[in-house]
Amino acid sequence: MSFNDLDPLLIEKIDALEQFIIKKLNLKTSQLFDHKERFTTYVSQMLMRLNDGQKIINYKDLKVVERYLLEIYLMDIGFHHIFSITIPKSELFFLGTYLAGCLYPYKTEIRVLLITNQVFPMYFNIESIFKNIFSFHVKAFDVVPAYQYKKNDEQDYDLCLTTETEIGLANDKIILAPIFLEMNDQTILYELIYDWCKKYQQKRSNNIKQTYLVVETKDSLNLLLDDIDEKSKKYIYKNKLLICQIEAHIDSVIKCIRLKKSYLYHHQDIKEVILIHYDQTQKDILPFFQVTSTILK
Repeated sequence: MSFNDLDPLLIEKIDALEQFIIKKLNLKTSQLFDHKERFTTYVSQMLMRLNDGQKIINYKDLKVVERYLLEIYLMDIGFHHIFSITIPKSELFFLGTYLAGCLYPYKTEIRVLLITNQVFPMYFNIESIFKNIFSFHVKAFDVVPAYQYKKNDEQDYDLCLTTETEIGLANDKIILAPIFLEMNDQTILYELIYDWCKKYQQKRSNNIKQTYLVVETKDSLNLLLDDIDEKSKKYIYKNKLLICQIEAHIDSVIKCIRLKKSYLYHHQDIKEVILIHYDQTQKDILPFFQVTSTILK
């Protein structure tokens, strides 16, 4: 089946699904889906399978839930909202994996500050090499002359570089970058940035856990479920029940609720409930859900 053979209404719905997810994530873009024609063709084939009562098996479902809970949830509510259908979990996990690929650049998005006394052609070369070699989606790459730099200017950025030795030596939060990035320099700089990236992600993860993570113990699963909003979506991961909801003006929380005894839920023994609520008016949804993945691991 070629793209030209697809139902125009399906194409419109895929466009609407894309905009629904963009709005839910507060992304500053009008296009999110990569290879949209191929994805639309895949959705068309999936809908025909569902209409014929066919089922496919996803043998990687646990890994998908662990890594891509946000993407699964967005596809789940998105298809329900736009297509008015509930997608079986096995198909939903494939859709979530696709969305994860589309969101990867936004998960690695960083703001970079370069402090330098070099003229434009020199620092432009550094900026160009940085954007093309390192696996980051550069949201902003700002340059400030060294003589205008003030202490703590780097606090508004995720990564700070400088070509000026005295500035690099005086501040361990600023990485010294060579003016000419030869292959060996690129390797050294990559290792420095990779080490910085691990520390930055760990610090961000710790901050989110300190702000949002709550651990509780409950007696009954049934009483707990009685208090859950019907808009929430539920997924099972090993012996954990994951309850997810993204809405405006709800309290953001990652609540790990340990049950005093296991309960049978959808033929699964549940020993722990992880409640994940996120206020979509906030702006840290991607790192927030990356932390949930580390908790599941």
